[in-house]
Amino acid sequence: MIADVDASSLDHHPDPHPQIHSILVDFTHPQPVNNDINEIQSTQSTRLRICIRSKVTWTIFAIVIVAIITIPTAIILTKNKNDVETNSTSIMMITTEKESITLMLTTTTTEPSSTIMTAEAGLISLESINGIVYGVYNTKINQNSQASRSGDTVGNYPARESPAQTCDGNPQTKYLSFGRCSGGKHGVECGSDTGFYLELKRGALLVTGLQIYTADDPPERDPITVSLEGSNQSVSNLAFGSSWTLIYNGDSGLKTDPDRYNCGVVQQINNSNRYKSYRFLVSSKRGYENSVQYSELKLFGY
Repeated sequence: MIADVDASSLDHHPDPHPQIHSILVDFTHPQPVNNDINEIQSTQSTRLRICIRSKVTWTIFAIVIVAIITIPTAIILTKNKNDVETNSTSIMMITTEKESITLMLTTTTTEPSSTIMTAEAGLISLESINGIVYGVYNTKINQNSQASRSGDTVGNYPARESPAQTCDGNPQTKYLSFGRCSGGKHGVECGSDTGFYLELKRGALLVTGLQIYTADDPPERDPITVSLEGSNQSVSNLAFGSSWTLIYNGDSGLKTDPDRYNCGVVQQINNSNRYKSYRFLVSSKRGYENSVQYSELKLFGY
């Protein structure tokens, strides 16, 4: 057995065995180990709770931020989508209206593109190469041209009323042709099968319409039936009928007299070919007179 040790005696006498004394002290006065462990566990638990609360707080904060960004964006995207759908509907409606208008405009042709081209066609300059316009008489469609010259008899035209006057852009000047007649002879046939041809200075152009202006003399001289031919041959070959391709044959637009120095109705031409040379012929006139006359021929196209 181990005897009890008097602590007070230890205080007054030097300890000959300090290591044994330390062991006895530790044995008789044990350290509060459990209390330290409890404190440590309590501290760790508190830190864990704080950490969890912090994570939850940040998670909620992140969710709120995402919601703030996402919801307005979704609303904007939805609005844009609705706007796009509205615009698409409007475009469809506009397109439908344009198609309806196109159908109205294409009552005279099976090619809508031709109608659009005619609506946008501009006036074509009839300025010719070297400024020369060649008069013809006794000439029919697809046949060789017979040259006409200035004079007062068969196959002639007055010197101051030459073919060039109908291409000068001035409705106060005119082209008059006797054709198979002379100045002193009258008849419905006088002035028929006459006209002119030229090679355009601008080169090949697409013609989609024509218009004729009346001159100053009696309306019986107005052309009623006309034709237009095109060619890509040069002047040296234009006298031959084989050089020409017919692109229009019909009314002049002057069936109803528009009065003197006035334009007739524009005649649409269903044509898709460009030509650099054109021949214009008058097949018949309005009535009993000694010649045919007109102040201007207007061609429209590109």
